[in-house]
Amino acid sequence: MLHCFYEALETSRKAKLTISFMLVRKPLQESLYLLESVIADRSDFAEKLAFDPVNLWSQTGGGVEVHAKRIQKVIDSLGEGDRFNAEYIAQLRYDKNARDGFDGICNKAMHLFTNHDAIRTDPLNINFIFSGMDAKLTQWSYLYSRLPYLLAYMYCIVEHVYATIIPTDPVYLQDMDRRISALILLWWETIEPSYRELHLEKFVLTTRHRLFEHCREAGYRFPNRLDLETMADTGTFPDEPQAKVAERNLRYSQAAEISGSPLIPPAIGKGPTLLLNLLLKIRRWLGKKAA
Repeated sequence: MLHCFYEALETSRKAKLTISFMLVRKPLQESLYLLESVIADRSDFAEKLAFDPVNLWSQTGGGVEVHAKRIQKVIDSLGEGDRFNAEYIAQLRYDKNARDGFDGICNKAMHLFTNHDAIRTDPLNINFIFSGMDAKLTQWSYLYSRLPYLLAYMYCIVEHVYATIIPTDPVYLQDMDRRISALILLWWETIEPSYRELHLEKFVLTTRHRLFEHCREAGYRFPNRLDLETMADTGTFPDEPQAKVAERNLRYSQAAEISGSPLIPPAIGKGPTLLLNLLLKIRRWLGKKAA
């Protein structure tokens, strides 16, 4: 799943957007579905895995409404109902009929010709083959305005599953959450008005509120834009002494060296690191595009 997302962003950087949309389809529809199944009903997941794994294939999961109900159950388990919308996530991943959705555009990227009513190939056209710069700009705008939302949801799922095995150091998690939250706020500034959407806006505003409250509770002021830039790179609170940042980083390094012991939770959690790297990659590209 992570290799596909990483390479999708690499091919996007090279303007090979057909490959980008081909690569994100299965992670969004199948890999996430599998991880969601672990959270939604662990016993059911175990039984299917043991006796009939094909029933863990997203194609057997039902229509968009059924996916939405399953996703809602997952969101409730994550405690993220104020940030994520189940119907919108299901639409983005599974609804061919939706103009705002990955399924249609990913199908067009995958197939030269499509005959579904919602994504039927236009006369005198072959899907994606004749994409000029105007089409690529539209494809980029859609990819970068929607993928971070789903990546943030993916991170919550991965970290939740990891936590049931061995929890990540909470101080490290808070550090990574600050960085990710700062990146989300900086990402939102780059989204063109025509690509803004109410569910995305709610996600950003709730993330902003959480981050600001986290800073206040820790005894620091609310971050400005410059603070967000620094926070995205280092996790630093506004006006936080560098000695405290260095102390925190030393704690991570020491914990990482001894995390082979089952008595000590690993400081370096893969869940937050994976999202941070992908969002940083998106941010670098958006910065170059804006320049």
